[in-house]
Amino acid sequence: MARLDRWQCFFPLAIVLIAVGVLRSVWATRPDGFTLDEPWHITAGVAYLRTGEYYLNPEHPPLVKLLVGLAEPQSIFHYAEPPPLNDKRQEREFVESTVYNFNDADRIHRRVRPVLYLLNGCLLLFFAITVFRLFRGVVAVGALSFALLDPTVAAHWPVVMTDLPVSVLSVTSILLLLLALRSWTALNLCLLAVSLGFTLSVKHSGIICAGFVFALGLGVLFWQFRSDWRTALKRSATLLLVLLAAGAILWSTYGFRYHETKQSDERFNRPLDQKIADVRSPLWRAGLSAFMRFHALPRSYIWGLADIVRTGMEGRADTTYAFGRLTFMERRPFLFPGYVLVKLPIPLLLIAILGGLLVFAGTEPRLNKLEISALLLFVILLFLILANSAAEYDGVRHAMAVYFV
Repeated sequence: MARLDRWQCFFPLAIVLIAVGVLRSVWATRPDGFTLDEPWHITAGVAYLRTGEYYLNPEHPPLVKLLVGLAEPQSIFHYAEPPPLNDKRQEREFVESTVYNFNDADRIHRRVRPVLYLLNGCLLLFFAITVFRLFRGVVAVGALSFALLDPTVAAHWPVVMTDLPVSVLSVTSILLLLLALRSWTALNLCLLAVSLGFTLSVKHSGIICAGFVFALGLGVLFWQFRSDWRTALKRSATLLLVLLAAGAILWSTYGFRYHETKQSDERFNRPLDQKIADVRSPLWRAGLSAFMRFHALPRSYIWGLADIVRTGMEGRADTTYAFGRLTFMERRPFLFPGYVLVKLPIPLLLIAILGGLLVFAGTEPRLNKLEISALLLFVILLFLILANSAAEYDGVRHAMAVYFV
């Protein structure tokens, strides 16, 4: 076991495990076709790269879409700009017509899968290396093996969706914060900024992770240096700079442009003012309007955030059938923990419970117990947010970060 604490042993083993995980996922998902949103993400990524405009599919930040767009050159993917779009249905019809009528959808699908295997494989390696630096080799190999064995992770690996990347990056960002709090070095802070920037650039729910990291970091710093306020303030300012650097990475994925078009006129399928007006919460409406007024975030990102608040948090007219009950727009606070319990294989679930008992009832150092508690606190926060959301229609994918904790 001590050998795993050496880079020379751990790193090759992590590469081999990830390669085996790829082969397992390729075999398990070989008959899979596109999910509902994949053609949308791919077409949007191609449009972003070729036109420099970001009005298609603003529901998600552009990082994953830009990467898959690189795999679709003009000789493979034929794209023509859409006519004016007046609603989401028209946009979906344009996207599906582009992929299925004017292109070879199977060929496009075959080309994007390796990109996702490479992207998510690199993120899993980043996650494993961060665990290794914080908890050493045995825990890192165990955490990576756990993720690779899970069928939900394997199923999401080649899919052009944002749930797996944001889950891995969110937990990795929290681990990097804990590492930075142990050792306040430029390397740890830079890695934290990059990880948080990628988290924000993959999916809007990355805001949860960014807020948690900032709040936890401030709390720990002011407790750790409660007798030295100057150091506490200095390090808190540095943490704020890390968050601003992460925001700069987000802006870079939009080409550092506020407007989604080169002419600054709106081309969304619904005007941003109306999109914000659809939000029922006065607090969210005020915040989104302030972001728009002060150009604090790219306009396409604000549009997507308004959409997430309206459909994911406040809810839309939709029914859910789960655990023997059919409900209509009803909050079910224990639904997402139930999804995880049902989806996570029983042996992995028992291993996780046993591991938790060993950590808190055993002889682990107090610092490790506090760090594990911070990760569990993030899980509780995520479940509380999901309990008050209307995102149950998406199944377990919104709670996938729990798997990596």
